[in-house]
Amino acid sequence: MTSPRPARARGSGGGASACSEKPSSRSCDVTDSCRVRIFKGVFVMSVAQLEKIYELLRARPHFTEPIEKRRRGGDIMLSRTPVPEDVQILPADCDGVPGVWVVPPGVSEKRIVLHLHGGGFMIGSSRTHSEIASRIGRAAQARVLVIDYRLAPENPFPAGLEDCFHAYEWLLESGHEPSDIAVSGDSAGATLMLSALLIAKSKGLPLPACVVGISGWYDLTNSSESIRANGNRDVFVPEGFNDWAAKGYLQDADPRDPLASPMFGDLAGFPPMLIHIGGADRLLDDAYRLHEKLQVAGVDSTLEVWPEMPHAWHVFGQMLSEGLQATERVAEFILEHTRSSSLPDSGDTEPRSRA
Repeated sequence: MTSPRPARARGSGGGASACSEKPSSRSCDVTDSCRVRIFKGVFVMSVAQLEKIYELLRARPHFTEPIEKRRRGGDIMLSRTPVPEDVQILPADCDGVPGVWVVPPGVSEKRIVLHLHGGGFMIGSSRTHSEIASRIGRAAQARVLVIDYRLAPENPFPAGLEDCFHAYEWLLESGHEPSDIAVSGDSAGATLMLSALLIAKSKGLPLPACVVGISGWYDLTNSSESIRANGNRDVFVPEGFNDWAAKGYLQDADPRDPLASPMFGDLAGFPPMLIHIGGADRLLDDAYRLHEKLQVAGVDSTLEVWPEMPHAWHVFGQMLSEGLQATERVAEFILEHTRSSSLPDSGDTEPRSRA
């Protein structure tokens, strides 16, 4: 038995189809104004799978524990989903920003996905996110670049953001066509994704073919109602985490700075965007608000709400049916919007060096 397809809202921009009412997690099943269909319920198999994941999440060190303990805990938790043996993990040096190339067999040499990992700006790495990158790359027929941007609190805003922007700039300067590049991010990585592209836009650089935000945290003022309304549903994000992580990342910076919270940025001219969010996610309203903002700005925005899914459920793809399905949907979107380059080129798997 297959699970139902996610709820979906799509707008071609221009503002006329944007949501006319303030989105709220309490009324997200009232969908006419946003053209979203919400499927009710989850299958028994998914409920059992989710409970196993919740057990792992409950066993994590609390976010107030020492940061190194938190980082080790994240490594241990995600090591349960190893990278398949046929996937190459190759070191990458993006002009001083370290990372890895995740290269499934037979993928295109041209199509590139830059994936920015989540972790509240404080944890996570190319190591923790190579498995999800391998799934995206295999399904999207692309090589995936996962970088190790500098983490807070040792390196507060905008250090990590600068690394993310430089990685995208390096791809362009290495000779990759924007039409061959997709940029994706999960959780805080989706924040960094949009903020890095705001910098690229301000510098007059070409933007990628498309972007994908998975459970994105787009407003670091934490003013979305769902942060509180979904508090008892989203086991992934504990009570108080958003305020703690925002303070550790921003420190003395203004959370309304568009480079900190892209919800407040000028997103006009951005490429097509796929927004994925779980119905149980604390950041549910961030997704609705961003979707509306993109439509008003004339951006082609697709919002998909996956019922009962917690924050960033994609990372548990080997343990959760909906995680696999959601990753496949991400890949479909990338294939739809990137230039056709289905056959791998001959030669090196490494990109051309920077001129």
